[in-house]
Amino acid sequence: VTRLIEWHYSGNHLRDITDALISISNDKRSDGKAPPLSNDKIISTVNDIFGAGFDTVSTCLFWIFLYLVNNPDIQTKIQEEIDGKIGLRSPRFDDRKELHYTEAFISEILRHTSFIPFTIPHRATKETILNGYLIPQDSCIFVNMYQVNHDETLWENADLFRPERFLNENGELNKSLVEKVLVFGMGIRKRLGEDIARNEIFNIFTTILQQLKLEKCFQDQLDLTPVYELSMKPKPYQIQVALRT
Repeated sequence: VTRLIEWHYSGNHLRDITDALISISNDKRSDGKAPPLSNDKIISTVNDIFGAGFDTVSTCLFWIFLYLVNNPDIQTKIQEEIDGKIGLRSPRFDDRKELHYTEAFISEILRHTSFIPFTIPHRATKETILNGYLIPQDSCIFVNMYQVNHDETLWENADLFRPERFLNENGELNKSLVEKVLVFGMGIRKRLGEDIARNEIFNIFTTILQQLKLEKCFQDQLDLTPVYELSMKPKPYQIQVALRT
């Protein structure tokens, strides 16, 4: 991997985050004011970025399919919206602004599952008082996003899965409410790939539902209890998939 990084790098043309990290590391070596980033740290940082992006999208899709087979009426509504707004052509990212119920469903999946329950750790660089609470310097800080997404003072019937909560009286997406869902963090330290992840989830999800019908293999409800890993994943499950007629 180190050889690939050295081959990839061009100081005169920074193409991506790997080039940027190497450039910063080289600058630190030349000025001597701060220790440079080692190749191992650069590799770890890039791996974290790719790993987090892949895990977020794949985990969300696993939850989406599970909720769809447990809620066939919701699946039907989404397919009717796709049929009416997109038809037979391939879904595009810019279709998101037209598929209000589909977007509401995705937001409710993100809120209800909260499959990334905490932000990545942050460190307080100085002693801080926030809302009357003292945060000592060098404290390790996590944000409990699961609690925020299930706070009854913010969300009516928070434990109920109801995509309609994100729609206004005209059936349009309430964007200000969508922004209150915490999955990708918040502020200047939020995850950089939120827009990319949402686009990928939307495109894969709508393409599948446009063509296929998802059903349970058995009549029992599938288990929604998560398995705790890097993110909260659903337990392994089986579904039936058939072409839509």
